Amino acid sequence: MFIFDLRYFFAASDILCAIAANSALAAEAAQPKTGVTYTSVDNVSAYRASLQDVLGATNNPEYAFIDVRTQAEWDAGRVPGAMQFLYPSDIVNADGTFKTVEEYKELFKNVPPDAKIITYCRAGIRSSSSHFIFKDILGWPNQVLVYEGSWNNYSWAGAPYETDLRPISIHIKSVTVGNNQADINYDTKSVNGEGYAVYVLNDTGKFEAYSNVDYDSKGAHIKGLTNGKKYYAYIQYNDGNGGISQSYAVNFQIIPPTSITMSAAQTSLNMKVGAKLQLRITVSPDNADPSVTWSSSNPAVATVDPVTGQVTALKTGSVRITVKSNIDPAVSYMFLVMINT
Repeated sequence: MFIFDLRYFFAASDILCAIAANSALAAEAAQPKTGVTYTSVDNVSAYRASLQDVLGATNNPEYAFIDVRTQAEWDAGRVPGAMQFLYPSDIVNADGTFKTVEEYKELFKNVPPDAKIITYCRAGIRSSSSHFIFKDILGWPNQVLVYEGSWNNYSWAGAPYETDLRPISIHIKSVTVGNNQADINYDTKSVNGEGYAVYVLNDTGKFEAYSNVDYDSKGAHIKGLTNGKKYYAYIQYNDGNGGISQSYAVNFQIIPPTSITMSAAQTSLNMKVGAKLQLRITVSPDNADPSVTWSSSNPAVATVDPVTGQVTALKTGSVRITVKSNIDPAVSYMFLVMINT
């Protein structure tokens, strides 16, 4: 008897739990097997394929991509040149157990015998079973890798793909970032898509909380972000059958300003009672978040619009008008405004 252990494939506990829950594994471990030997290894990276690995292997005749998803997922999009094997019907028996060596040899007879194998599915879980089949049941002589990020990672990266679906169009109108939040406005037109979703990942590849993302067919409001960190938002449309028809990635970053200075266009800070003066500033660097808040040291002498920075002189005297960055209030600038009769 042997034990099928996939812990060396995935460090993430959620993927490990999903694999362990697969009835095929439990049934396989409980059944005696002959002619199959499995030895755990420590070099986990030797069995993983990254997005860069996959892009480098695409259209390379030395590699064969093994797609083990549903028909709907295959129709929606796939790695160019991939070979289709339906999961679960092709990969395991109806009761979840693995098939015989001879059955797998017949199933994969059109896979070039000297090919290097990269298996993928939606999230790297189902493809781990096909990796086990090639590597340990069939004893494939060449390299066998699991594309850990699989189709989710591939499609969200905007990599080239083949599809049997008519495309959708997603037009990004604007991306506005602010203090710990961002707004994405877009137009969408789906020919045969029935659903959509917006996902946000940070620069470490971790998903932001779904509760922080509010979206509809025209835009998304994302809150709870960290200033200075890079983010990737994916507007994803589905084909109505569980497959992704197309996705569009938007990169954005909330960049705190390093300085606020008086604009060269500001020619005077002198006012007369009853007059209005528009204060002008320069926020640096140029791609920093420009949102600021204005305040007056003495509203009895002069008020200032907290959003626009327009000053209204009420009586003679001097007043300090301060502008602060909404992202980093420590970044500020002070105007000394003189008011005469």
